[in-house]
Order: sequence, then structure tokens, then C-alpha cells
Amino acid sequence: MHGVLLHHWDTDGICSCAILRKELQKEGRDIEWTYFVPRIGNYFLTEKELKDLEDADLDEMVIVDMAIPSDQVKRLSKFIRHITHFDHHIQPPHELPNVEHINPVAAGKDPARFPAATFVLMDHFHRKMDLLTTLGAVGDLEHKVFENERAGPMVKNYADDRGLCYMDLIRMTDLINSNFKTDDIDGVHGAADLLTGSGEDPGPILFNEDWQRKATKISAQVDEWLKAPVEELGDMIVLRLDSSCNIISTVGRHLFRKYDRMVLLTNTGLKNIDQVYVRGNDMRKAIAYARDQGLRAGGKMDAFGAVLDKGGLDAFLPGLMEVLRDSESKGRK
Repeated sequence: MHGVLLHHWDTDGICSCAILRKELQKEGRDIEWTYFVPRIGNYFLTEKELKDLEDADLDEMVIVDMAIPSDQVKRLSKFIRHITHFDHHIQPPHELPNVEHINPVAAGKDPARFPAATFVLMDHFHRKMDLLTTLGAVGDLEHKVFENERAGPMVKNYADDRGLCYMDLIRMTDLINSNFKTDDIDGVHGAADLLTGSGEDPGPILFNEDWQRKATKISAQVDEWLKAPVEELGDMIVLRLDSSCNIISTVGRHLFRKYDRMVLLTNTGLKNIDQVYVRGNDMRKAIAYARDQGLRAGGKMDAFGAVLDKGGLDAFLPGLMEVLRDSESKGRK
């Protein structure tokens, strides 16, 4: 029997992959697993990736921390005997006989209760709080993790028990994320391997020299863009990047903390795609609007991201900004 485990490329996705690998090993099923990450920057599968999965004669597919579009999950379900989709992003529930959708947020639960996919896995598999679960939450929420009613106390207790401070946790997530931010897909796979084989010792993460070099490069680019002038369009902060690194969400988070209001960023520096990222109070209408425009888009309550074909930003942004202004004004009433 053959299965594939598809996961997101960030810290939460990599930690979730490592957790699932451990849990699948415990089950002891006779399945040969392949581990797969979509092309970095794409929150969907390319036609080639879909065709390769369809032709692989798969018994099982597990998706985690990646809101693969519903139409693509439906298409794959016709070729793969069983699919399990673990997630915490805003998405409609899959209603297919051979697809098990384990997403409390899609089922109507409070998103704040599931700040990371690692928390979905912790509940599902009845796991104790550990390093992987902690890093998943810190990776997605950063400093806001301590404002989260559920995750905050759990992360603090875990860190205190092991003599770790917040900056230790942030440093670990930065190092793990350095792989996807430098567009190193092999590094992403290597990080999943390392975390699967490691326990509660943070040393293999903190002292990884390859990740340290990558993180230094990324930090320099982030600092450069944070010094760049921004546009102020009413209550919205806009920054247009031209970066060869996947740093749009990192810069966006910094700007959101700095200005404490909605931020919209674009990036035209990647080879194959353009990116747009927004951070604000309620991104549900923005996500729906982008999907109505035929884009592969997704996110959570306070974050929205989409990828476009090269040169597609000019046509898309005016409508998106109108939706964002409408959502923000209604949110203040």
C-alpha cells in the first residue's frame, strides 16, 4: 500500500508533518509513505502535481495545514481511495464519501481555539503539549500567541517548564522557516525529517548552521523592506515588495504590529508568481472575493493570501481594496 502526506512549508506545516509521521508510525499500518510539499508560494496544486498524484495509484492521502481548494480535493478523491484533511484555515467542509475532513473551523468552531494545525492534531490524537505543538502555534501567531486564551497559557507553561523564553521559541520558528523563505524545497523536506527524529531538545534546531545562514540572509532582506516607505491609503497601509525571498507575510506581520491597522502587501520579485498578503481584523470577505475572481486564495480570520499569474496584480487590487475597506468599516461599527 502507498500513501502520500502533503503539508504546508512553514513551521506549523512542518511540525504538523512531523507529528503525523510519528502518529502514522504508531498505527503500524503497512503503508509506504511519500512526503510532499506543493511548489512554495502556491496554496493549490499545479496541473502537473494533480496529474502525478492521480497516476500514483495511491491508497491513502493525508493533507495537513494546507487549504487545498475544494475542487482539487474532489478531483483527487476520484483517484485516491481515502483522503484525510487536517486543517484550521477558513474553508468549506468537504462532503465526499471517501474524504475525512478534520477541521474544527470549517465545522463552525471558534478559530481562536485552533491557532495552528498542530493544535488540531493534538486534540485529534490526544497528545500532550510538546515542542512540535508549541512551535506550530508560535510560528502562526508569533507574539500574539500569549493573547490567545487557549494557546497562551499552554505555551507559557511548556516554555517555563523547560527554561525556554519567548525569543528562544521565535528563533526556532525563524530557523525552520528559513527553508521556505529562501525557496529551498529540499530544505523543507530536510526540516520535516529532522523534527520527526528529534524529541524535546531544541538544540538540533537552534544550532543548525545551514538554517542560521539562511536566516541571516532573510533577516537582512526583511530589515531592508521594513525601512522602505509605505503608502497610506485611508486606514490602510500598503507596501509593494520586489523580493526574491518568500518574506511577504513576515514583513506584513511586522507592519501590522507597527501601525496597528490593516496592511496590504504585494510582491513581484518571485520568478513564477506575484503575491498579495493582507493582515487585518476580518479577512473572510477578502478570501471569498479572491476565490470568486478565480484565484487560489485562503487564510484565517486575520490574514489573507493569494497568488496570481505574473502581471495580474493591477487588475485584481482595486476590487480587493474596495472589499477590504468595506469589511474594515463594518468591523469598526
